Amino acid sequence: METFSQRPGRFNLEFRAGDDFAVTLDFSMPLTGYSLAAAIYTVTAGSLVLPLSVSVTDDANGIAVVSLTDTQTASLARGTYRWEVVGTVGGNTRTLFQGFVEVLP
Repeated sequence: METFSQRPGRFNLEFRAGDDFAVTLDFSMPLTGYSLAAAIYTVTAGSLVLPLSVSVTDDANGIAVVSLTDTQTASLARGTYRWEVVGTVGGNTRTLFQGFVEVLP
């Protein structure tokens, strides 16, 4: 029997506060028509801490870059957060990636 899973990919991030940060994500599906958003949240309350920049670099092959500037990472206190990338197409929203973020001093 075939199984279809719509669970988001798990991908943990780690970086130093004050450094520029960027990671290329392969969604393994076309992103044409998708609107992507990404953000960092507190682990316990789920409160928004900081939005991330998302730039689709290859719609057809599902490649995008998620990034933060050195000023943005410097604003984060050392610790553990969670993050996610959400995609919306045709009015439907789906969490595509999620994981933890470890901010180092």
